[in-house]
Amino acid sequence: LSIQSITASISDSKAIKPVIQLKNQRQASVFLLLTNTDDPEILFIQKADNPGYPWRNQPAFPGGHVDQNETTLEAAYREIEEELAIPSFDVEHIDSLGHYETINNTVLEAFAGMWNGKSQVSHDVTEISRVVMVKVTDLLKIHESNNFLDRDPSLYELIYSINGIEIWGVTARIVHKFLEIIRKTLCHGAFSLSS
Repeated sequence: LSIQSITASISDSKAIKPVIQLKNQRQASVFLLLTNTDDPEILFIQKADNPGYPWRNQPAFPGGHVDQNETTLEAAYREIEEELAIPSFDVEHIDSLGHYETINNTVLEAFAGMWNGKSQVSHDVTEISRVVMVKVTDLLKIHESNNFLDRDPSLYELIYSINGIEIWGVTARIVHKFLEIIRKTLCHGAFSLSS
């Protein structure tokens, strides 16, 4: 599993870009950042433990709301700079992973990107408690062992427990879509890490 094969899988996928008509909904965007290593990893942030914040302690992808006169991709790039001090020139945009409706009436677009790892990550600990790197192969093993292949598990079932975090909600839906794309494209639907 290489970063080149993952990039090709995402770019070649035709089923990941459904169009969502906005109905007075806010827009947001996130970046699923992959590292360019021999064993590719995904960058997750864990939200800080702030009382009253609905997403406290939750793992997520870096991102946020789209400002006026800004595209969703521009917002995703702006947010990785604001949240993690990763400059846009260190991230190569691969493609969109689609749109997702959140529980707070927001339509979120997820983008896949390749981070070259050259920039030093820095974050505000009052907003982000930590940055967690997770191997794509480890997520694929969980995906297979939890029997998430070729189906859309319910919101309550779709959880990836790894590296001391539980990835769930819209973040888990993005991870699920990403893993389904790469395993189907790379292995023509016959992917297995257990063999």
